Amino acid sequence: MTEFDIVQRALDVVYDPRERFYNSKWNLLPEVKADLKLPKTVRFVDTTLREGGENPWVIYPSKDKLRIARALEEIGIEEIDCGQPALSPEHRETVSIIKNANLHLKVMAVTRLDVGNYREIIDATIAAGADVLETSIYGVPIPGCRTEADYIRLVEQGVGYGKSRGACCAFWVPCTRWDPDFALKLYRAAVRGGADRLDYAGTGCVSPTAMKHMVRKLKEIAGDKPVGLHCHNHTGVGTACAVTGVEAGAEVIHTSVNGMSDGGGIAAFEEVVMCLTQFYGLDLGIRLEKLTALSRLVQEITGQKVHGWKPVVGNGVFVETADSHLERILLGRSKDKGMGKEADRARWSTFGMKPEAVGQEITLVFGPSALVGRGIDAKAKTMGINLSEEMLQKIIGIMAKEFETRGPLSEGEMGELIQRCVNANSPAHRMGNDS
Repeated sequence: MTEFDIVQRALDVVYDPRERFYNSKWNLLPEVKADLKLPKTVRFVDTTLREGGENPWVIYPSKDKLRIARALEEIGIEEIDCGQPALSPEHRETVSIIKNANLHLKVMAVTRLDVGNYREIIDATIAAGADVLETSIYGVPIPGCRTEADYIRLVEQGVGYGKSRGACCAFWVPCTRWDPDFALKLYRAAVRGGADRLDYAGTGCVSPTAMKHMVRKLKEIAGDKPVGLHCHNHTGVGTACAVTGVEAGAEVIHTSVNGMSDGGGIAAFEEVVMCLTQFYGLDLGIRLEKLTALSRLVQEITGQKVHGWKPVVGNGVFVETADSHLERILLGRSKDKGMGKEADRARWSTFGMKPEAVGQEITLVFGPSALVGRGIDAKAKTMGINLSEEMLQKIIGIMAKEFETRGPLSEGEMGELIQRCVNANSPAHRMGNDS
């Protein structure tokens, strides 16, 4: 009879072939996967410059727009939202910066059909250098449109004119707050006009469940054309809505680095990337190891810092203080090097992803929770020291007092304290004191 192995049962997951993360077997159950309509891959439209620039505390200098655009290209982004170049001089500048740098980024531009003469707006947007026209109306009265049929006709004609100019045309409305039936009629009109993509845009006022239903409706209308999502985060479900939208078949996600936007933000690039890669095994063409560096670049340029526990890229995501976690990581480190892969997996088993895979590293901090002592004992073992119970309690007592004056200890400081206490208790040290 095989001996029961609690350690194996407590970490029974599926590892990425490249050892970057693991996936829960719950995600892979047939009854879970049965409801998924996943696309083969997902493309990202980055809106850090446009939505991020609508953050009330952010103004991008020209040189920093280029720095961010280059970093987006390097990480694998293919399309970038540059705003409304037909209406905004700043947005025209953004398009020019990207085009003049010969970056391999498609420029998406919001192209309003409800401001002035839509033909002139479309012509100006194309002239500015846009590759993708995000045609749209925003729920404002339009001269000459008095009936529902007038607005529907405007959308069909506007998209049709964009296509006649040879442009790639997407279409969106902020449909989460619109009458659902009317919004779907507008999307059908866009398809009749020849739309190449149907995008959703809107505030964070829908649940992930409703988002999945909405995407299914848009997929029915779009046929073989892709559906995209632009999920704001006012209630904290931006990433969840983006992910459930992909579960329903959405092929394009609009995101911003660090989720930066106006209001409550928007679905965060780094979060959506990791969810889709880790949970569903989608190959997104994104260089995961650059996620943290990109996040920190945007923080540096904008001055908008993310909180320490910000998923994937926060400074505290891979900082461990819990005693049981310290023990697991340190014991994994102290095992025979011949164990290789198993020892390394133990090092990052708490996180679900290897820190280095997203450009981070593990930091151990010995705070109040470490007073349980198992993490301290494990740290000593990595130093080749076996602590007696008496010595362990002595170290715990010294630690508790030091918290009052210096706060938690770094791993290096913890090692120094252990060594100092062991040395002080050595026979040579005691003989010196006795003499």
